[in-house]
Amino acid sequence: MASDIWNIVLNIIAAFIYAGIVWLWKNRGTPPQPSPLPSAPVAPENVAPVDRRIQNRQTFEVAANRFIFLLVTFTVLYLSITMPPLFKALFAKEPVLLSHARFIGEYPPAIAIGKDYLQLSFFLVATLLYWPLLLLAENITSLLYPLIDWFRPVTFRI
Repeated sequence: MASDIWNIVLNIIAAFIYAGIVWLWKNRGTPPQPSPLPSAPVAPENVAPVDRRIQNRQTFEVAANRFIFLLVTFTVLYLSITMPPLFKALFAKEPVLLSHARFIGEYPPAIAIGKDYLQLSFFLVATLLYWPLLLLAENITSLLYPLIDWFRPVTFRI
């Protein structure tokens, strides 16, 4: 039970860190644009010039935000799987074996937690669980959009 609460606390901290990263990314410095002079020629309103650099920058920002989101959420899932056994192994005086697990202890072999190939197995478990959990979270939050939108408009980032 204590490890579950600790995982929840770590996930909340990671959510605040991710929100800070997104806020910093969104509010990064852009040079101020000088106001146009009154005598400057004005482009017609119905014709908007297409600048490929602006489109490429917007496409890059969307891709970078999505990459950061996927990387941070996968890291949170991976750490929530690996940190409880690693902390237990770190502070235990005798070697902690995988077969000492509370719920599934009778099924895995007696492998010491600190082994390298155990990290690979944790990574594979996190990889297998990532997409289903992400889709489940997106489905649950899509049900909450009207409630959130009532207090704050739902955008691409929210």
